[in-house]
Amino acid sequence: MAEETEKKDDDQKPFPDLPVDIVRLIFEKAMEATPMPVHFALVSRRVQHWVEPLIYRNLTFRHPTSFTLFYRTLRNRRYSPSKSTSFFAKHVKSLHIVNKTAPKMERMIAIGRVLKGLRATAGWDTSWGCFVLGFLAFDSISTFGRALESTGWRLNTREMREGRRDDAERRRRTRRDEGLLRGWVDPDDLEGKVEEQLVPEEAVEHPEDTYPYKDLRRLSISAHSLRILHLDLTNRLFRDITHLDIYYCRLYDWSTLTTLKNLTHVAIDFLTLVNLNFTEMKHCMGDTIRFCQQLPHLKAIIFACVNWWSRDFDLLDDEHDGLSPLNYPPDDWQSGGPLILTTINEHHLHYFTQLSLGMHDPRVVLGVVSDCLRKSHLMKEYMVDFVWPKNSHDWDFTVPTEEHKESWDIAEEIIEMRVRRREERRQEIGVLSTIGCNYGDESEYLDGEFGFGEIVRRRWKEGKELVEEKIGDSSD
Repeated sequence: MAEETEKKDDDQKPFPDLPVDIVRLIFEKAMEATPMPVHFALVSRRVQHWVEPLIYRNLTFRHPTSFTLFYRTLRNRRYSPSKSTSFFAKHVKSLHIVNKTAPKMERMIAIGRVLKGLRATAGWDTSWGCFVLGFLAFDSISTFGRALESTGWRLNTREMREGRRDDAERRRRTRRDEGLLRGWVDPDDLEGKVEEQLVPEEAVEHPEDTYPYKDLRRLSISAHSLRILHLDLTNRLFRDITHLDIYYCRLYDWSTLTTLKNLTHVAIDFLTLVNLNFTEMKHCMGDTIRFCQQLPHLKAIIFACVNWWSRDFDLLDDEHDGLSPLNYPPDDWQSGGPLILTTINEHHLHYFTQLSLGMHDPRVVLGVVSDCLRKSHLMKEYMVDFVWPKNSHDWDFTVPTEEHKESWDIAEEIIEMRVRRREERRQEIGVLSTIGCNYGDESEYLDGEFGFGEIVRRRWKEGKELVEEKIGDSSD
């Protein structure tokens, strides 16, 4: 029977004159196209075997329909006597839930229970974020439901039914000694303590680390979701996280950020889901920088804080007044020279400008969340583009790497450029470089070492050349 099946599949081979390995490489390369040609799975059973892992490798749900269809596929496999969900556990590496998806809680957790090979997960909404945390931080729907009781949430009939199935599945796996869903949160410890912080990891006895999502390294979530579920960053799910993208919540305890010893990249959004003015942002960012200075492996810190109302910070000083002598944008500078003093004390620049130049902590880079920057913005080359949908590509992995560079990589390039230029300026002055030794030691700063004057002169030169070019075109 096996020989007949193999022979039948060989008869359907699309390129009979080419070696099988070459044919497979052709199809795998073709699957990198955008949009992905999922219909290749219909060519033959052999081709289906090749391309299905690529089709399901990165799951991104932008609409309820696609989410529902995948849920049905998973359910059919989950309760089929002949099929298994191990395919998804092995091959699905990322899960991205976009705001418009609106998944139902029991379905979201049922899907998450299966995807134990996840390396990256993003839930960009407070509600959906809670659902994502429901399978990452809790061992059953019932346990998760009890944690939600403090918000007034009550499990409906369908959710309770899925919860019973979830519990039955967990018991079945326990009997088979697969026990992947045991141990990292004790359901009994949550009984009657919803209003309190979840039991710390060290308070639960662990014969071994049975946490099922051991490959998870990247997480994008809202701090509001964490606060609703009384979870802090000491939870087991954050232990191995290297890339954290999180929406800021002022009432959240950010001091636990210091426990993320494996964290290498962090992005914090100070605009979405929160309303902070300049002064409040400065205070919150200062606290965050102080916590991040205790993380030895952290390479890049992105503060998403620039939109249409905060974009003109490059023309303001630390008192939010216009830079002396005149507050004119560089677009209006004429051939007479820049209208901003190039010798201004860099310590009196706006806080956002100081961060853009690498002051306070050289690992900090600002992110722009809306398409609002003028072409002559003084800090434009020192900021990361966090505008939708570019930031989404950091999590859905649908755009080839040659067409999309991750925000993390761009931030690292900006950091390297700033450090290199700063070292060159210090060497010109004849001072040995101590960059990176003391992040907040302003006593070591030299006048002009962060290059604000150079940036102003460069923008003025670019503006002057543009004006001369326009004059030349008009005269012709």
